[in-house]
Amino acid sequence: MGKSLAIAIANVIHLLGIRGVVIGGGLAQAWDVFIGPLREELTRRLTMAPAAEVRIVRAELGDDAGSLGAAYLASAELDLL
Repeated sequence: MGKSLAIAIANVIHLLGIRGVVIGGGLAQAWDVFIGPLREELTRRLTMAPAAEVRIVRAELGDDAGSLGAAYLASAELDLL
């Protein structure tokens, strides 16, 4: 799983030039299982950016992230912020 996810992340990094990835949802629950293999494979796959410059972090909001994001967007749209 970590290797496959690293391949996808490396492709997105090369395509968009991003330097940070937040992993959330169900994937974040298996963080300890895949993060080691993901980082190893990412180091092998990245050619356009050094792996040390790419941050891979676990989402902190858990299952509430979608609801909180929707509430934020709604309040921003209604100028409540």
